[in-house]
Amino acid sequence: MSFKETLVAMEQETANRALLSGTILGRIDQHDDHEIAQILKQRRYLTFLFTPMCEYFLCSLDDQAGRDIVADIALEELGLLGDKGVKKESPPKVKSHRQAFLAELSNLRVEKEEALNCRPTKKTRCVMARMANYIFLLGTKADLEQLIFLRFSGEFMTGIEFKHIYDRLVALKILTRSKSTFLFPHLDYDVFALNGGASHADRYLPMIEERLRTRGEWTRARKVMEKAAKIRREFYLQFEAWYPSRSAASAAE
Repeated sequence: MSFKETLVAMEQETANRALLSGTILGRIDQHDDHEIAQILKQRRYLTFLFTPMCEYFLCSLDDQAGRDIVADIALEELGLLGDKGVKKESPPKVKSHRQAFLAELSNLRVEKEEALNCRPTKKTRCVMARMANYIFLLGTKADLEQLIFLRFSGEFMTGIEFKHIYDRLVALKILTRSKSTFLFPHLDYDVFALNGGASHADRYLPMIEERLRTRGEWTRARKVMEKAAKIRREFYLQFEAWYPSRSAASAAE
């Protein structure tokens, strides 16, 4: 296999095992749009860590090319870059990813006021704190660990999450490619490059390949992925108490 195929296989296996095994995300086809909306109202809070994460790694990364990529992605997140990476003239008119998330919730009949009045649960706050603490720890590590985390946690694993949610909402006839303001666009430019070009995840590949050659380096990369996946898994496990598995509920009856 090529380097990319080997890396993606590791990422896919780690993400699927953590996110889909025994979690609500792995049985998302059992849940309706109202239940998915409640999940997304909480998931929105994890997205708030993305730009601070980028800002932190802008200081800790030694690789200038890596810093350039992180800076561009952070500006895109804030809606300050155009489609071709050109800084826009009027930021107030630009839809940021935060605004796009609120618009997606509106597609699920969650109005802006309801979304803003929703507070993170104790578990969501705990997950956010664990993510932040791990980011701070990675800032003391080598560029390899930081780049792996940026690609896997910030792009690849997020794409896996949003793909399962998006596919379910399409099956429920809630979303289409043209209607989706947040979920489908993230599938496109974060991971899959569905409309051509290079995804955010792919932009990290050359720098990671330079640093990921020995068995020991692959072991270090796997440890970062497993830690990041374990933290993200905790977020989805909280919904087991909210929405038990349909099969588990039937068996209990």
